[in-house]
Order: sequence, then C-alpha cells, then structure tokens
Amino acid sequence: MTIRDAVKSALNEEMKRDKRVFVLSEQSDNGFKITKGVCKKYGNEGLGSAGNAIKAAFDGYHPICDFRTFKFFKQTIDQIMIAASKRNYFFKLMEENWIRVPIVLVVPSGFSDRVGVQKTRNFSKWYNRYPNLKVLAPYDCEDHKGLLKAAIRDKNPVIFLGNHRIYDSPFSITQKVLKKDFILPIGKAKIVKEGSDVTIVAYSYGVQLALEAHEQLKKENINAEVINLRSLRPFDFETISKSVKKTHRLVIFEYGYSFCGISSEICIKVVKTGTSDYLDAPVLRVPGDERFLFNESNTLPTAANVVETVRKSLQKNYGDERTFSTGDILRKIESRNFASWVSMLSFIISHPT
Repeated sequence: MTIRDAVKSALNEEMKRDKRVFVLSEQSDNGFKITKGVCKKYGNEGLGSAGNAIKAAFDGYHPICDFRTFKFFKQTIDQIMIAASKRNYFFKLMEENWIRVPIVLVVPSGFSDRVGVQKTRNFSKWYNRYPNLKVLAPYDCEDHKGLLKAAIRDKNPVIFLGNHRIYDSPFSITQKVLKKDFILPIGKAKIVKEGSDVTIVAYSYGVQLALEAHEQLKKENINAEVINLRSLRPFDFETISKSVKKTHRLVIFEYGYSFCGISSEICIKVVKTGTSDYLDAPVLRVPGDERFLFNESNTLPTAANVVETVRKSLQKNYGDERTFSTGDILRKIESRNFASWVSMLSFIISHPT
C-alpha cells in the first residue's frame, strides 16, 4: 500500500461513516492526487479554501481542506489562527455559546530538492506555537490512515502534515490497518525499533532516514532505539523519557531548521522533568543546514549525519574518567546494588575533582 492509497482509504471510510465529512481542495483532484476520485464518488466535490472550510465547521460539518503545497497554505495563516484556533479556544470559556471547529487541513510539508529555495521548507514549527491546534506528522501508511481518521473525528482544528517525498512509497501493513475501525490515538508515539545504546527521535520522512541510520549502526554493533513521534502537538514525551532512561543517550533528528523546532521543545522537557539526570552524554540534534542553496540536497540532513551524530554521542561522556554522572548514581540507587553504590561513593570521596 502507498501513502496515497492509505489517505484515500481513510477518506472513503470516514465519508461513508459520516455524511458531514467532505473535502475542499484548491483544484479538482489535487496536484498530488491524494484525494483523486474520492469527492466525485460521494457527490460532494468542491473547490475552496480554509475560509470556506472554517465556515462549514461552524455550521456543523467536518470539512477536510486539501492544499497542494505549504507555500499556498501559509497564505491562510490568519484564518487558521484567528477564525479556527482562537475562536475554538475562546468559546470554550463561554459554555452557553460553545462553538467547535472540527476541521482538518491536509498539507504536504518538509524539505524538497530540485524545486527551488522558495518551495522547500518545513513550517511545522509555525503551527506548533498556537494553543488549541493539533499538529500531526505521519510517516508510513499505518500512520496516515490511523491518524487521518483520528483527525477527522477530533472536535478541534488539526494540521495534518504529509510529505510528498513518500506519497508513492510502498509500505507493508498488517491486517488490522485494513479494518474500518482502525484508528490511532493523537499524541502517542511509536517505538519503531527497540534498542539499548541510544535513542533516536524523528518524525515524518525523517523516520525513514533514522531507520536507514539504524541499519548502518547495527553493522557497527550499536543498538539504537528509533521513535516515530507521529504527533508534534501534543507530543508523547513519556515514551521518549522511558527510552532515554534505558539508553542514557538522546539524538533528535529534525527534518528542518532546529531553532525553535520540536527538538528544542523535547530538550526543554528533558531538563524540566529530570530526565536529564539519566543522560550519560549531552542531547545532540541533527537538523537541516540554515543556508539557502540552489542545490538543496546539500543542505538537508541525511542518514549519514544521524550515524555520525550517534557516534559522537557514544564517544562523548559527561566529565572525565574520574567522574560519575548523576545518572550513574541514580541508576545504582534504583538497582539497589548497594555494594556497587558504596564502591562508587568511596571512589568519589578518595578522588575529589
């Protein structure tokens, strides 16, 4: 099954289930054809923008607004932030005038190459900043189908970020994904590969590159754990924290610029929650290069960059050979290995830094 097939499957099932669900697009059979044929099948084909979709949501419908590119989508930012996000939030405070805005905005996002610098970018961080907006970044067919169905059924505005690099990519699926009642919870990450040496966090197309890095690291006897975030807001920090407490190292792969990105938010949570106490090395990030070149592929993060960063993480420890990290001390206490704990404490006292 390809990503296009997964999206069409989700749309078909939801439009058949609920007559209030319909699709609006910039053009008939959108440029990336992820909704091709779906609208005509149900007789509700329409051309429209975010404004039309938001008004329909006010009237009790569940519109899905399909955009061809993120370049055009950002022109609707005022409508989304004011008419959808803030209005939905504001009327929550006035129970007698409760207004829901159940709208899904499907947009291809992420870096591309050979399309010009004006069309290659990742704007997910723009929408992560606003309250009452949910932002999803699926990777494979399971993600696209399960999360799109969850987004359509959600009562809040949802930004659904696809990546046209993998729209035609085939993915293996299980029988449960084909069932009509298959749905994934928003805000829950997935551990794609289990490991014990380092945690790699990624989302959308970045998961594919993280998995490629995982295979290369495996040849070097490095057992990496790969986490697919799936959801950027809200994001599943609990899964990340549990993994870090097991591997004691964290590498975040962000397929975009790192400044003010999801990797920054993860780093803050690592510190605020005390998860940093379990780290044996600093958190490292693998972002895109903040330069605009005509050859965009030279600015994009790759699987090789992930491998190199993981190697640095494994080589870099807090302190020198005479110093124990806080994580070491906590783990000794938690393991109740008192003999080891006393031995370590004696070493620290006899070798002051």
